[in-house]
Amino acid sequence: MQTLTGVGVFVIVIDALDECDDRSSILRVLAKHKLPENIRFIITTRPEGDIMEQLKGLSHVLAWDVQERPEQMIFDDIEFYISYRFKQSQVSFPDDDIKQLASKAAGLFQWAATACNHILEKIAGANHRKRFNSVFLRDDGLYGLYTTVLKDRISSDPDEAKSVMAILARIMAAAEPLSVEILKALCLTVEEQQLVDSAIPLLGAVLSVHGGNMIRPLHTSFRDYLTHEERSGPFFVDLTQGHQDLVYGTLGTMGRELHFNICQIKSSYLFNSSLTSEQLSLISPALFYSCQFWAKHLQSQENVEVFQDLICNFLKNQLLFWLEVLSAKKAYNVAIPAMESLLISKEVWKQIIL
Repeated sequence: MQTLTGVGVFVIVIDALDECDDRSSILRVLAKHKLPENIRFIITTRPEGDIMEQLKGLSHVLAWDVQERPEQMIFDDIEFYISYRFKQSQVSFPDDDIKQLASKAAGLFQWAATACNHILEKIAGANHRKRFNSVFLRDDGLYGLYTTVLKDRISSDPDEAKSVMAILARIMAAAEPLSVEILKALCLTVEEQQLVDSAIPLLGAVLSVHGGNMIRPLHTSFRDYLTHEERSGPFFVDLTQGHQDLVYGTLGTMGRELHFNICQIKSSYLFNSSLTSEQLSLISPALFYSCQFWAKHLQSQENVEVFQDLICNFLKNQLLFWLEVLSAKKAYNVAIPAMESLLISKEVWKQIIL
């Protein structure tokens, strides 16, 4: 920002600051009084504690609570949004229906967005009017709408539904957004990989798959819904189970893919800085995710001993290869905290010594 040149004001928009992966560093910049005079920020966020503590009351920050706007203004915005979405999709509904749907949103844009996603989903045999009615007849707000969407898109068979929720649990437990390819690579069976291919495209009303096929909840409220059993009922996801599956997935991926001289360096005298993009690409995205985050997922487990065979194999046979990947990808800061996470398990270390 200090090096920007040009006449006039530069406006930087940060949408959903509360959902940023590293918002603490962003907050440190925003809280500074000596930003360049021709830089302006427009920020949207939920009023999370750390955000409000850093920014509230600063002389250069103007806070505006969107809920303080007149109700009619919010209604008009939502009505315009719904009308625009319908026109874009070339789906025709009477103006009265659009007004009723906007009123049903009760001021929540996320409700309107999820409702439009569900009503307008383009799949064979979709009945837009029937979907409109199913959404409109519910009276239990945003979480009720999520239930409607999932009931429509997930099998009513308990075992089949459980398999889908297990995949969603991994998406929610992931340390960073997973691509479809990484999620499939971390699956434990071929059947799970096939389920990812079939289920994720059907959940477009609540999941976003954009930018390198990265999977994200469309809104943090969907994560809140899934992880709260009283709200989600049969669609509850167990994050502990999601982390456990990711422990197996990451350790399994490292077991398959880690090997000596993974970047095919011709001489041990060459520095990592000389590695080409082609050499670094030999480290698959799934392997790099696994190398970074296996310990983070392991820390969520109360009983680490169930993984001792996998951990022992890793420590005895692949530790140096793991360090090689971290070094090549400049992620060496991961190593010490990962090793410290294993100190909680005496049984694992006994097995290694023996």
